[in-house]
Amino acid sequence: MPDRQLLRPPVLLQTAGAYGTLAAVRALGRAGIPVFVADPSRFAPARWSRYASRRLTCPSLNHLARYLRWLLAFGASHPGTVLCPTNDELAWVFATHLGELQRNFNLATPPPETLLRLLDKGRLHEACGLAGLATMPSWFPGTEEELDEPPPELAFPVVVKPRTQLFHGTRSKGGVATGPRSLRAHWRRLARIGCNEPGLRQSSPELAGPFVQQYGPVATEGVLSLSGFVDRTGEAFVVRASRKVVLRPMELSVGVWFEAASVDSALAEAVRLLCRQTGYFGVFEAEFVRWEGQPRLIDFNPRFYGEMGFDQARGLPLAQLAYLNALGDEEGARKLALASMDDRPVRPYLHRFALGLERAASNRRVLLVSPDLVAAPADGAGLDFTRDSDDPWPARLDNANIVAGYLRHPRSVLRLFRSKAQTS
Repeated sequence: MPDRQLLRPPVLLQTAGAYGTLAAVRALGRAGIPVFVADPSRFAPARWSRYASRRLTCPSLNHLARYLRWLLAFGASHPGTVLCPTNDELAWVFATHLGELQRNFNLATPPPETLLRLLDKGRLHEACGLAGLATMPSWFPGTEEELDEPPPELAFPVVVKPRTQLFHGTRSKGGVATGPRSLRAHWRRLARIGCNEPGLRQSSPELAGPFVQQYGPVATEGVLSLSGFVDRTGEAFVVRASRKVVLRPMELSVGVWFEAASVDSALAEAVRLLCRQTGYFGVFEAEFVRWEGQPRLIDFNPRFYGEMGFDQARGLPLAQLAYLNALGDEEGARKLALASMDDRPVRPYLHRFALGLERAASNRRVLLVSPDLVAAPADGAGLDFTRDSDDPWPARLDNANIVAGYLRHPRSVLRLFRSKAQTS
């Protein structure tokens, strides 16, 4: 009798430079599921995992028409392959081209209007109000001229952010404005870039504009994440909580150190209600900061996310849940989700190499959101984003990519070493 694992449909995962993708490749590969890994970059770390059954080079999503031709041709030659979204753009592409894709692929996706309610900060702000989730004071002016009359609830400093990261011309998280002059400067810079997908710009022109949000320093408690999986009914809803306590760099950036946190049941219930009201199902991450005594939602990611490996190490099999969901095995996903309710205690989750580089450039912990929250990492302490004893190549390539990034931006390196000189 053939091994049942060999009969499992393969899964195609993309965005091979993302840490969530790498975590999923390893989890699914270890479960005996064939994993095809595709990326425009030959040296994207997850492509070189030992758990990648095939390494593929695909067009960039910056060339959407070419990418779609490649994806549809791949599906025609590999019918039954599972698709899971590993970034915002893929989630959108899968939703807006569902009819074409499901001829040959297995996938499950909420409709485009659901994703737009979650990926557009303006619509998300409104949806949170209906779900009883507090958000940061925000302002969505339609033109630059409106900046002359800010609402009274906003006070400098404020953050100017892209209204959506979906097909945004840069991965910039925005900038902090300390007065009217810098507010206009940040606005103009982001407005010049905007959402660059022609279909979206035509159907939702407001997405091209930035928005303004009250700046809430995260120096006291870090960024709280509630992340997990929800099924179509909202009944199977499993979450883990973590706190992003170290950033690279500190303002408006990604986490390189996470610690486990307790789940606030009331907050989790409000996130469940948000998913139900918007019609979302699948893997997700909701991010919060504390402002004026309460947690306020600042972002919702309807796809795989950076610290997904942390949640998987804590007993939440997110990659397998996404796989079953895409196959339409809702009962199997529900049973697996309900069997994964208990949180396992684990060490902190960190990117040791990135931390080491930053500390080599500064004699103080410039990245720590709060020194009181976390002690300096000892050698071997914590789970690493990329290191794995039986799968070493992704970590080596990721480290090389980080160094290459510094070399491509020498001014940032000089700033770090100036910081060291000034604080010595």
